Amino acid sequence: MAIVGVGAILVWKYVNKPSKDFVNEKIDFSYSCKDLLEKTSSDTAAAAQLLNHLVGVDGEVINIIKEPNALTIELGSSSSNASVICQIDNRHLDDFKQTNVGDKLSIKGKITACSADDELGLGSSIQMNFCSINK
Repeated sequence: MAIVGVGAILVWKYVNKPSKDFVNEKIDFSYSCKDLLEKTSSDTAAAAQLLNHLVGVDGEVINIIKEPNALTIELGSSSSNASVICQIDNRHLDDFKQTNVGDKLSIKGKITACSADDELGLGSSIQMNFCSINK
């Protein structure tokens, strides 16, 4: 009975451990939003190599989605359907309180997905999570 209790506690601690905070980590790569979108839409191998890397992206805010405990900032250009979608790390929501559409930002985060759409005209997108200000 005690072994089951200890096992249950260890499993609970493992499942509920906090995620890593990348705010003080050095980025692996740095791109302008335009360059990153071009790189990943024209070279699927390059896009695959960027997955799960900490990447810095400089760009213009084209959309902000605020939810009660979440913030998503979309970087891109109003003249293009392609964008970098940045899910902001909850520990750093306050750093983006004054952010508005049209602002220029440097954000870093882990790339979790890249999708290129040349056929339907929807535009390419890059998904990033654990995002924070790139200082």
